[in-house]
Amino acid sequence: MLKKIICNTIIFFMLITLTANATTIIAVIGENKIMLAADTRLTITKKNGEKVHEDNGKKLYKLKNGVGVAFAGDTNSIKTLRSGKDIITKSVSTIINDLNNLNCIDNLSVAETAELIAEKYVNLLIDYTGDILVVGFDNDEPVIYGIKAVKGRAIWQGISGKGSFWAIGSGSEMMVKKLRENVGCEENNNMDLCMDHLKELKDREILSIIKESLQEVIDDYEENYREEERSTGGKVDTLTIKP
Repeated sequence: MLKKIICNTIIFFMLITLTANATTIIAVIGENKIMLAADTRLTITKKNGEKVHEDNGKKLYKLKNGVGVAFAGDTNSIKTLRSGKDIITKSVSTIINDLNNLNCIDNLSVAETAELIAEKYVNLLIDYTGDILVVGFDNDEPVIYGIKAVKGRAIWQGISGKGSFWAIGSGSEMMVKKLRENVGCEENNNMDLCMDHLKELKDREILSIIKESLQEVIDDYEENYREEERSTGGKVDTLTIKP
């Protein structure tokens, strides 16, 4: 079990009437980098059930300690906690700001950062259901941690090694299918075989393929789904994490 990290901070959350949900995000470990790609569409579900879309959403973040974080799911569904008369509204972007303002953040490993997010943030977001990727290098070894949150209960595990990848969000299955096609292993569902193909590629080639694959997912949603059903859309955003 990973050691517990105690940081001197108190986080306050306020339940708001909008929830942003669904997305397509992937992280792939390359030769010397970890590459993330995400669409930029946010699907906003109002309290009355009406859905509206915002195509300039930010889902990929880099912390001060060099760790990358990606969120998918009900990222604005948050809890109310009070301190005297003060109520502070938080969302994913402000959670990231809180992390960067912690005195301990510079010294946290990728694993410790993932544990901090899982224990001190996700467990406070009692209505949050979704996935979070936490990626980076521990002792120069690349690692991807995936956090699965179900109504604020965090379950997480990690994978590492060149060619390893992790896709999250409503379009993740389609994303993996496109990735397999574009690396030439679409005839076989064996993920190990797909990773073998990725291991042979340079980082720039991997980044090009995941951008191409995600653009195809976005195009597929636009072509085959009604506007209110397009949980993936906008444009392709990328983030590269180095040792």
